[in-house]
Amino acid sequence: MAGKSGWLARALILGAERLVFHPHMTCDRDFQKEFSASAQRRWRESGAVWLLVCAQSGLVVQEFGAVC
Repeated sequence: MAGKSGWLARALILGAERLVFHPHMTCDRDFQKEFSASAQRRWRESGAVWLLVCAQSGLVVQEFGAVC
């Protein structure tokens, strides 16, 4: 899944949570915009919680899904 900033998201499925690792910086607005536009609605419909995690810092950048 490639976006404007050249990122490649990897998803891990752990029970009810999906962790999506962002390989670049947490402040990458292009990634966050592309992620939201391309995946948020589809993943919300799955009924699970998706966490966008910065691969560099390990911090959760955004949370989507059932809790929204």
